[in-house]
Amino acid sequence: MSKSPKQGRLPVALSFRPADDRLARTAERSPDFDLETVTLARLINFVSKGLANAANGGLKAHGLNHAAYAVLVMLYGSADFTLTPSQLVDATHEKSANITRICDELLKVGLIARSFDANDRRRVQVALTQAGRVVITRVLPDMVQVTQGSFIHLSAKERAQLNHLLRKVIDGQEQLA
Repeated sequence: MSKSPKQGRLPVALSFRPADDRLARTAERSPDFDLETVTLARLINFVSKGLANAANGGLKAHGLNHAAYAVLVMLYGSADFTLTPSQLVDATHEKSANITRICDELLKVGLIARSFDANDRRRVQVALTQAGRVVITRVLPDMVQVTQGSFIHLSAKERAQLNHLLRKVIDGQEQLA
């Protein structure tokens, strides 16, 4: 679906068309509306939700959801399989209360353990248990396949370019914070 340059709209997937049409209408009604930037933001959000939904589909068979998987992956990728809750917040971009809830759930099923730092008893450590390592190594191949499917229409060069551009967007967000 191509849009004329006069409309200032980029071609998008059919599933995004209703949002695209509404954003264009908003731009027509409000001259100060930045259609291009808002469309990019909505596309990123749309892709993010789509990735999470696809992941949730694959994770359901393992008794996990995307947020819990993100915590497990970040713990698995840490040097000693251990992070603090605030490091998990930074690594997953989840809210602190949600990290607490997710960790509570993972703790109940034995995939993580909580302990106090030996040097600072106020500091909590979250560690991936052996059972958690088994689960994440079993889940990773499925998630790689799901994720790759979302990017199947991008060449290696396009994936590298998207990686670069999204990191620039993150840099802009961090400057605002």
